[in-house]
Amino acid sequence: MQSENPTVVVFDGAAEFREALRAGLGALGIDVHVAGSWKEAQELLELGGVTPALAIVDADLPGRPPELGPEALVQCADEGCSTLISCESGAVREEIAARSRRDGVVGYLDRSAELEETLFRVQAHLAGRLTTSYVSALRTRTLAPVQLTPLDGDDRRPQVGLVRNLSRTGILLSVVKPPAVGTRLSLSFRLPARMSPIECTGWVIWAESDGPGDSGSGVGIEFDELAADDAEAVSGFVLEKLRSSTGPIR
Repeated sequence: MQSENPTVVVFDGAAEFREALRAGLGALGIDVHVAGSWKEAQELLELGGVTPALAIVDADLPGRPPELGPEALVQCADEGCSTLISCESGAVREEIAARSRRDGVVGYLDRSAELEETLFRVQAHLAGRLTTSYVSALRTRTLAPVQLTPLDGDDRRPQVGLVRNLSRTGILLSVVKPPAVGTRLSLSFRLPARMSPIECTGWVIWAESDGPGDSGSGVGIEFDELAADDAEAVSGFVLEKLRSSTGPIR
């Protein structure tokens, strides 16, 4: 029986990064297939049976023909597949940004970033392809609604969002009217057993106007740096949720 969870392919020459993504995304219920070279990736795709919603491809994947960009590897894999380019540092962000929205490339992943940040970015880009049951599994039902207020643009009216997912680096929300990508926001939300709200700022890295199933419209927000006690509280809450849903974290 084919899994209803989204599928991600990770084609990267850095074994540690590749395996960390396999383990981290797999723990979230996402189907992950990996390869360490252009040839291995081609063989995996040619075997069939893999229909990725998202491909993460090394900008310098070993064996890549010099006349082809990394996104060429998966252009024929699935018409709806988006590509994130993985790279060694943020120094190439401008180059990746210039390719964004062309040939299915939607952004980059910095291999030097913390795993939690990387996992959040992947989930944000996957959110529009998640099945209703998977969105429901991610949703943190014990959290109260989040108030978000745009800090720029013409419409700065606050609105309330329901939490789909939360990490120390960002939050996924269902909202009535998602702000545009790049919008800066102020946010306020509460965690169980914590008296004071967490108040922070962030910016929209992903948005959809019509979500799948019952998920509503969605928005992915990356936090600016949280205050130390807020970051500790969020990390503790997320870790407890992971323990309760997947068992002990090793």
